[in-house]
Amino acid sequence: MIEWKKYKVSLLIIFAAALVYLIFLSCSYNRPALLKEEIRAVQGRIEQLTVFSKNLSEAEGQIETLQNQIRQVEEKIPGYDCSNEFARELYGFVLGKKLNIDEIRIDSPIQKGSVKAYRFTIETSGSLDQIKQVIGYMNNHKRKLVIRTFSMREKPDSTYSAIMSVELYHTTD
Repeated sequence: MIEWKKYKVSLLIIFAAALVYLIFLSCSYNRPALLKEEIRAVQGRIEQLTVFSKNLSEAEGQIETLQNQIRQVEEKIPGYDCSNEFARELYGFVLGKKLNIDEIRIDSPIQKGSVKAYRFTIETSGSLDQIKQVIGYMNNHKRKLVIRTFSMREKPDSTYSAIMSVELYHTTD
């Protein structure tokens, strides 16, 4: 009976050793599969972050473009009343071209949504080229200007008299 107990104990030790070996061996077999899944998950996250980074870079580029566009619009339609500034600029330009200024009149501002419009009436006289230069100045001005009306007549001394109505805008928001 003693021998049988020895065999039982020996068998039990062998069985326990085999069981421990199988557990470690099965863990070793499953470990590469788990690591591969983990690697795939990390690679997927890296791809997501790469796409996000690319989209972020594109968005940053668009932000700069939009900021430039906003600055250009603010130059054309400023957020402050620039009517007196424009009147001085226009007066200086007209005098520089040696035109006679009969009148520069600023009418009451007109609210048009979030934009306020100032109407200027300019009466001047000079040569045809000088009047064309004033019109060119208005068309190429850094501010948003609209020539609403324009009339011109020739005087007996071969000069011209011109009356124009111009609107200048600024935002009120």
